[in-house]
Amino acid sequence: MKTFYSPAHQGHAPKEEFEGGRLVPAVEIPERAERVRARIEERKLGPVLAPSEFGAAPILRVHDAAFVEFLGTAYDDWRARYWRDTADAIPSAWPGRGLREQRDGDIECKLGSYCFDTATPIGKGTFAAARTAADVALSAARALHEGERAAFALTRPPGHHAGADLFGGYCYLNNVAIAAQWLTDQGMRPAILDVDYHHGNGTQAIFYRRSDVLFVMYRNIDEVQPESAHRRRLHTLFPLYRAMEQDGEHEVSTLALLDALFPRNETIRRLYAPLWQLYTWQADGSRPARWSLLWDLISSDGTRVRYPISLNRSQ
Repeated sequence: MKTFYSPAHQGHAPKEEFEGGRLVPAVEIPERAERVRARIEERKLGPVLAPSEFGAAPILRVHDAAFVEFLGTAYDDWRARYWRDTADAIPSAWPGRGLREQRDGDIECKLGSYCFDTATPIGKGTFAAARTAADVALSAARALHEGERAAFALTRPPGHHAGADLFGGYCYLNNVAIAAQWLTDQGMRPAILDVDYHHGNGTQAIFYRRSDVLFVMYRNIDEVQPESAHRRRLHTLFPLYRAMEQDGEHEVSTLALLDALFPRNETIRRLYAPLWQLYTWQADGSRPARWSLLWDLISSDGTRVRYPISLNRSQ
């Protein structure tokens, strides 16, 4: 299997993020991608290739032009504003209810208008790393389009929290959405299976009203749900974060899952039954965590189906 990777991600190396009411060491750092690359080479999974450059056009098929321009100039604008300091750009004020956004204001206004958290700093090499991450994803997508059975895009920074005109959650440009849009433009119908600890809010938002890209989200449940929702196997609170231990078997029956989701839609059940057999485990290999699978698709009869559900056989 071909892996696409670029060392340009190392230019995005934040030192701190604001979390839990204080500055703490940054979590999303270059070491994360380097560990994956080293493991790929150790296991000899296949060649590790440099990405091609695709330019801005595929990015602008997904992201707002003014937003992309902001990302490209944010660090320089921040340095001009705080020229005595060396800290990365982190927003500190947001337009709350009753206040308007000022995306054409100064750097503080723009950060508050385009960002949703304080854990996603913009440094000197952030935008270049984000642009190259998009090229990495696009290179893998093109390999698939040209006939490769599989390809791996080792991208950093990540992307699934980034919306069309919004960044946060360590994400700046939505790499998988850019790749999926490129495949759509080539006449293909891509499906995105997002397996992550957190809700892929950006990717879901980008394709929310579209039927040409299938988005499926597999993530964890945050807290005990109301008993009525618990009985129905349906959960409506999202995005969700912390995993919760739960007694019970780790295996989820595919057909039982589809029965719960689509009791009257035989077309969807026949189409997706071969695709899903899902397992969850705690990090130490013991009891499973309770996770959720978020389906977001258009059925063959035109009905939109969107269910976040709890995956635990004991229910």
